[in-house]
Amino acid sequence: LEGVNRELRQKAQEFVDSVRQVDPAMFEGKTVRKQILRQLAEDDEDHALKSSLLNGMDDKLNLKAPLEEILAPHLATAKDIYIALGRIQQLEPRGVGARSTKECLLLQLDREDDEYELKHLLIDKYLEDISQNKLPKISKDTQRDMEDIKEVVGQIKAMNPRPGSSYTSESVPYVRPDVIVDELEGSYEVKMEDGYIPRLRVSTYYRDLLAKVETKPEEKEFIRNKIESAKRLISSIEQRQATLYRIANELVKVQKEFLDQGVNHLHPLRMQEIADALHLHVSTVSRAISDKYIQTPRGIFPMKFFFSGATESTEGESQSRVSVQSRIRELVEGEDHANPLSDGDIVDKLKAEGLDIARRTVTKYRKALKIASSRQRKQF
Repeated sequence: LEGVNRELRQKAQEFVDSVRQVDPAMFEGKTVRKQILRQLAEDDEDHALKSSLLNGMDDKLNLKAPLEEILAPHLATAKDIYIALGRIQQLEPRGVGARSTKECLLLQLDREDDEYELKHLLIDKYLEDISQNKLPKISKDTQRDMEDIKEVVGQIKAMNPRPGSSYTSESVPYVRPDVIVDELEGSYEVKMEDGYIPRLRVSTYYRDLLAKVETKPEEKEFIRNKIESAKRLISSIEQRQATLYRIANELVKVQKEFLDQGVNHLHPLRMQEIADALHLHVSTVSRAISDKYIQTPRGIFPMKFFFSGATESTEGESQSRVSVQSRIRELVEGEDHANPLSDGDIVDKLKAEGLDIARRTVTKYRKALKIASSRQRKQF
């Protein structure tokens, strides 16, 4: 038995190696493709056709290339390609090789499931109604109890329409703060997190070369120019860090209420205001904070987070767009799920709190927060 297993592993590796030679890009950061190829290696037929099908899939393992394009280089019939595709669609993760969201979900169904027929029907005929939360319509059409529909729809929503997404080996980017804000007895201290920036200095070796008599004049001139360039680079880096430190200090002063009390107290702020306060050009501020992060007692944020537009309250005061969005999220999270708040209801509640904003603005903010409409949020 061990000999058989060893032979199977060897055959699988040979198949994977052969595909790697033909298409090395298939293996770049996509370990799930390796797993699929190893599963396919257990078959003796149509390796080339199956690898072409796999290569026609996107990163989420959906088959995007037309079957005719895949079929073209092979001496295969349409029947051959459908048989090969069917074999791929039986592999793990379930749903691989689907040509649509509907097909992907159907491939994940278990025929032994007591509700297989209902799930198949809902996926095949009612996906749009499910996305629109039209559960009463589905219940009426299928003549099934609402509780059954709710349970099955919940299970369908828990399925993965992108089966390759959970297998991708893309690394999660690590955010390293450039500035750290510490709380000290009710006040805040700003310090630069510049330990990862290399300490630059002009090498003494080249300074010594300048002092040597045997160094040729043209060589000395070349070295002097390079030393001056190095000094300018070092000065530029130091100046950039100093500017970032000044901006961070000013942000802490302006946004102290946010640091004390949270996002609902974030002040509206334009880069021009910081630029004016520090006697800088606004483009200097923009460049300085680009791709920079600040670590605060409230969490780590991109520095651009602290610059947001304003919404006028009924008292004439301004509130930041971020704080208004945060309040909208809180209202939705606290709503009656059987009777969710419409955008008009949210407008009325904000107005009662002193925020007079247009319904279209609420709709815009809600969509930016990826919050569904009240009809889609309604629970039956």
